[in-house]
Amino acid sequence: MSADGRYQLKHTVVLVGMMGSGKTAIGRALAAELGVPFLDSDAANAEAAAATIAEIFERDGEAFFRKREAEVLRRLLSGPPGIVSTGGGAFLAEANREAIAEMGGAVWLDADLETLWERVRHKDTRPLLRTANPKATLTEIFEARTPVYSLAGLRVPVDPAATIAETTQSVIKTLASRPDILEITARPSLSPSICPGAPMTSSSDPVCWQKPARGSRPWAGESIFAFSRMRMLQSCICNACKHRCLPPV
Repeated sequence: MSADGRYQLKHTVVLVGMMGSGKTAIGRALAAELGVPFLDSDAANAEAAAATIAEIFERDGEAFFRKREAEVLRRLLSGPPGIVSTGGGAFLAEANREAIAEMGGAVWLDADLETLWERVRHKDTRPLLRTANPKATLTEIFEARTPVYSLAGLRVPVDPAATIAETTQSVIKTLASRPDILEITARPSLSPSICPGAPMTSSSDPVCWQKPARGSRPWAGESIFAFSRMRMLQSCICNACKHRCLPPV
């Protein structure tokens, strides 16, 4: 359970997707938010082999690496609930998909090709892209793997303009649709604050009810309402500062 008691992760979540989709960065942030361990299957493979992933590919070949990857993944899945970031090819193996479905749940971080290319083009740590035309290779891999990634139980589109925190919240929202995986045990406490842009002339002027969390964005709403009506509604947008927020519980 998370430190604030808001979330209870019941099964391990495995992040899958292309290289550059953000599995490691989002995985770390997600684990921190949910208060559970973060496990990186590539890092576990590298530690076991005392070599980098690129060195394993070069020394032992991809087939050897995939076999060891499956063993490591099953070991990580057998532990307490946590967040597992996998290599881009891990989900391609049917045995791995079955193990994930049996012992956890998969979330596909779905990033478009141009976003992936912008993220990986200046890195030399991707052994599969060490070709004469790395973008063409990435395109080929993307087209071959996307239909397999779509077999994941849950999908989160990756917005290239979104921050890590924003994408993490998108993943949590998606996981919340599966209470057998993630249970939201309580809503965050809310505290009223006078909106800095609101002229307070009467009790009906807007009050901005913002979530006082660590830099996280206010919760979404759709309409503009004054304070006197906020208590009757599920959500609001402060009509002075345009913060999206929730009324008091």
